[in-house]
Amino acid sequence: MIPNVVSAGTSRRAPSRRGRSLWQERLLPAGRCAAVVISQTMTLQLGKRQWGRMERRTVKSLKRIAIDMDEVIADFSEKHLRLYNDQFGESLTAEDLRGHRLWTLRPQVADDILSMLDHPLFFRDLSVMPDSQEVIAELARDYEIFIATAAMERPTSFAAKYEWLKEHFPFLPDKNFVFCGDKSIIYADYLIDDSVRHFKRFVGQGILFTASHNIYEEGYVRVKDWQDVRRYFRETARGEEP
Repeated sequence: MIPNVVSAGTSRRAPSRRGRSLWQERLLPAGRCAAVVISQTMTLQLGKRQWGRMERRTVKSLKRIAIDMDEVIADFSEKHLRLYNDQFGESLTAEDLRGHRLWTLRPQVADDILSMLDHPLFFRDLSVMPDSQEVIAELARDYEIFIATAAMERPTSFAAKYEWLKEHFPFLPDKNFVFCGDKSIIYADYLIDDSVRHFKRFVGQGILFTASHNIYEEGYVRVKDWQDVRRYFRETARGEEP
């Protein structure tokens, strides 16, 4: 029999089942149940924590692609050129813009040309670049996709750009829309952009998306359209030199 110690030098036997009081009979089974519930709860909580850590590792393991908006997924120049021709009675084409921005081609009216971009609805109805939606949806299966646009240069564009993105790229979450100025703040593995100035302090791999104004830029990884983007990342995934 196991002694039940009451005080130093004094002991008594543990009561038999028959000798237990009513409260002992009720308390002991409840205690066992409580221990089981606590044990199961702790196991469940630990399981959730472990799953959370695994989930975070999975997200962190995905590489990130930051994608510019204007001239990459939105056809900015087509509308800008059309508005310019209507206002100034010219017939300029995309060929005339090779190596130039519209405002550098016509510096004498540069202020008027740039002021067109301040209209709150300028960016709302831009055409979508061919194949961009399909290819980005594919890339989103294996990469974290962010749309990074230098909207701070045109603050009046915020609402129009957001609405445009929601309409044409609804499969991307709002939190992945980055309206910024200096794109070097973007922590990503790749940046697809038509402006080489954004690659200067970017820590990842810059990918130059071909546009009329950058046609003579050299020394950069270049893609000419969204089918070319698809090929680039397929070859990268296979470990080949794009």
